[in-house]
Amino acid sequence: MQRVLLALDARGHADHAAAAVRTWMAQDSRLFTVMLYVTEIFTGRFPGPRLPMSYEIEVAQKIQKCMEQEIFRPWIERTEFLHKTGVSIPDVICGTAAAQACDTIVLGGGPVRNFRHWMRRTVPGTVLARTPLSVFVVRAASAPHVPPIPWRQARHGIGG
Repeated sequence: MQRVLLALDARGHADHAAAAVRTWMAQDSRLFTVMLYVTEIFTGRFPGPRLPMSYEIEVAQKIQKCMEQEIFRPWIERTEFLHKTGVSIPDVICGTAAAQACDTIVLGGGPVRNFRHWMRRTVPGTVLARTPLSVFVVRAASAPHVPPIPWRQARHGIGG
């Protein structure tokens, strides 16, 4: 394992993944990490995609600053930060990993609701299905099993 793609998000799921990669970098001086933050371009009712908002660029800059100045500071010469946009986040992750000649993709995973949901509708599940590379999904050890809340109960605080 020479090159690792670390997929980052703004929700905090990638914190534990970054900690795992940081441990690997402390152990192996040959390891190079490509950090990737993807902004999804939404398509709506009108023809053509909507461009990302300026706040997404600010979020990417904050994440880059945090990663470079706090998390990976001792190994800054062995890291690279990329901010890319695309219609499908898993496609951008897989395409970037192939373009950067990465051996492993490291992703943060949220709490598991159920296995079928996780495999079909989440970024880690889609990346697992689409890439021939090794994929390492890191979840917090204390992440509880979160049962889905029915829409009516979540919205109005009623029902059950």
